[in-house]
Amino acid sequence: EEIPELLELIPQLPPGYAFHPARKYRKKDGAVIEVEIASHGLTFNGKKARLVLATDITERRQDEAALRKEKNFSNAIIDSLPGVFYMFGEQTNFIRWNKRLEEVGGYSDVEMGTLKPTAFFTGEDQELIARKINEALATGEAEAEAFLVTKSGEKIPYLFRGLRTVVDDQLYILGLGIDITARRQAEEALKESEERYRRITGAVTDYIYTVTVEDGRAVRTEHSPPCVAVTGYTSEEFAADPFLWVNMVLEEDKELVRRQAASLLAGEDPGPNEHRLRRKDGMVRWVSNVPVLHRDSSGKLISYDGLISDITARKQVEEALREEEKKYRSLYQEFQAILNTIPDTLCLISPDLKIVWGNEATALDIYQSSLSDILGQNCYFLRHDGSEPCKDCPVIRCFHSGKLETEEVSSLGRIWELRAVPLYDDQGELRGAIEVARNISERKQAEEERRKLEEQMRHVQKLESLGVLAGGIAHDFNNLLMTVLGNAELALLELSPAAASRQNVQEIRKAAHRAAELCRQMLAYSGKGKFVVEKLNLSEVVKEMAHMLEVSTSKKAILRYHFPENLPPVEADPTQLRQVIMNLITNASEAIGEESGIIRVSTGVLECDRAYLEESYYLAENLAPGSYVFLEVTDTGSGMDAATREKIFDPFFTTKFTGRGLGLAAVLGIVRGHKGAIRVYSEPGKGSTFRILLPAVSGEAGQAGLKSGVEEPAWQGRGTILLIDDEEAIRRLGQAMLERLGFEVLTAADGSEGVEVYRQHWDRIVCVILDLTMPQMGGEETMGELRQIREDLRIILSSGYDEQEVTQRFASKGLAGFIQKPYTLKRLREELQRVLG
Repeated sequence: EEIPELLELIPQLPPGYAFHPARKYRKKDGAVIEVEIASHGLTFNGKKARLVLATDITERRQDEAALRKEKNFSNAIIDSLPGVFYMFGEQTNFIRWNKRLEEVGGYSDVEMGTLKPTAFFTGEDQELIARKINEALATGEAEAEAFLVTKSGEKIPYLFRGLRTVVDDQLYILGLGIDITARRQAEEALKESEERYRRITGAVTDYIYTVTVEDGRAVRTEHSPPCVAVTGYTSEEFAADPFLWVNMVLEEDKELVRRQAASLLAGEDPGPNEHRLRRKDGMVRWVSNVPVLHRDSSGKLISYDGLISDITARKQVEEALREEEKKYRSLYQEFQAILNTIPDTLCLISPDLKIVWGNEATALDIYQSSLSDILGQNCYFLRHDGSEPCKDCPVIRCFHSGKLETEEVSSLGRIWELRAVPLYDDQGELRGAIEVARNISERKQAEEERRKLEEQMRHVQKLESLGVLAGGIAHDFNNLLMTVLGNAELALLELSPAAASRQNVQEIRKAAHRAAELCRQMLAYSGKGKFVVEKLNLSEVVKEMAHMLEVSTSKKAILRYHFPENLPPVEADPTQLRQVIMNLITNASEAIGEESGIIRVSTGVLECDRAYLEESYYLAENLAPGSYVFLEVTDTGSGMDAATREKIFDPFFTTKFTGRGLGLAAVLGIVRGHKGAIRVYSEPGKGSTFRILLPAVSGEAGQAGLKSGVEEPAWQGRGTILLIDDEEAIRRLGQAMLERLGFEVLTAADGSEGVEVYRQHWDRIVCVILDLTMPQMGGEETMGELRQIREDLRIILSSGYDEQEVTQRFASKGLAGFIQKPYTLKRLREELQRVLG
């Protein structure tokens, strides 16, 4: 039947190689075989031909068929197994499995070939299976229960058993997994049933027993069946052993049980009894035994019943409550101890304003009582024996506002920082308010002291700033006044007494003197005025000025003095001190004005501690406590308010319509320069008191009389003087003054030029008048250069600054003298006469 198909195929063969599917051939003996044919086209003897190779594949076909049959048979066996079957090597994925594993796992045949054995498990189960695989490879077999996780994520409980096998010298694991879902469900159902039984039997806590009595003796005892739930023993076991009940009772409770039984047999009702017994399973339980007596018509006891109840749970609750109470009592004591260590007051106040609890600070600091005495009491009764809440009560305000923070001052003057918050229970009902109070009296005092100190520091800084400004202005102004005053004096020397312009020049000189005095006051205000310090008796200084003070005050002002004896001396500049006294008296006189009034001037000594000194509004820094001599000027004038008192020492401040200069400002500067302090007391309409404090010293006071003002005889000098000053006007003026005094004069415009001039003429220069402040090379540097040329050269410094500041600065540099600008011809002559002799 294959011949027609073959004849049709031959013409279609390609000229080259061709392979033909198997064909059936019949052998000579008639047997049919299968043959595979391969052919190749070629030319043979000049003709087209094909070389054909035929292979008998009959046996191979038979082997393949047998193998397929064997595989189908194996698959049929594997697929019929009651569970999931699998096979894998040591380090391989699955190599054999049954259809059941594909169905349960949800994976296709292709997907199964890519999975490792542990892919069906997660978490701890995955770790378990990995261990069991190693166990099976090592020992030959292993078993485990685990949840097989399907592709969809479902977890199915399985019992897996694996066996090790060897194929072609390779280790493999053959495994079978059985679904144990039904078994697990049965086990859970059994557990639930057992638990239900335990709950039911556990719920039976009561049973009844009956004791029959004859002639006062117990002849029979019957226990109802529920006794097994309470005691573990059945009714039959109790009937077989009359002493079983007594033997169950714990030794410590047997006497109590015997007394109850004896009372019952005697016909008495002892009431309920509670004791412990040991159950059949060994557990100790608490029971309650409540008897009921039964008598015949004659009143004779014939039996009694007893209700046995398991009260173990109640006893456990009672014991737990006792432990909780003990624990909470301990916690409360600890809590109270903690509260008592808190320095702040802390308490709970109820809605009706009674103190529920608090700490000892609350009792002692707020109510000055013990804690036990204030608990349960109304807070307002404790505070002021009141019958109603305090006005503006903070706790009541807290109830309304939800929170309160305020400050209160107690009747003892203490300042309290108070906080209160309402407290609510779980149902939202108001329980009261937690009130916390802190004594901030010391903090407030410290803040006030700090505020005062800051005010003092600000004032001192202001004084320092204004002092620097005043000193700088005075210096520059003195340079200008030097030219005005000096030229005016020279002009007066040139003018005849009858000259028409003489009066004008005198007015110029007078104005220049007043301006110079203002500069001195500015220097005094800056604390850098000229101080020629002596030991003085302050009372004597005032007495010497009495006449001058009388004529300086208003005619309606009466001066009254009070001077104690044995007043300690002070170290002070008498001239500066007189200015202080005069300024204070003048100020008091102006405060009285046109009205009649009294000015009291007194002196004395005070022992001042640091607190007293720190209360001084205007003081020198770092004043030491100790003895201070005071000068006090009190007037009955108009007085001052606080705003005015804050400004009276500012330069040019006045309550008058126009400025009055530097009177009190200069006083302040002088006092500061003497390391003293000023206290001011004043109220509107009550006058003012100024108290000057100066440190007292030991020793005897010298004389500080006023100078007579008698002119000394004129003096004429000789020799050459070098005048070094950067101001041309001052150089011209100074040269004219020096020439009038008989000197030859050389001048230089700055320090460098001055050094050069001196180097050229040093042998004839007897003195150098040197300006302190110059550009490029200043006075101090110039002085050093001049000393290099001649060490004993007499140098007089000239400056608009005060003598004291300059002489202190040059104290160790051999300064011959100092003359402050603006100076007069007389002052220049006096200084040169002193230096040159």
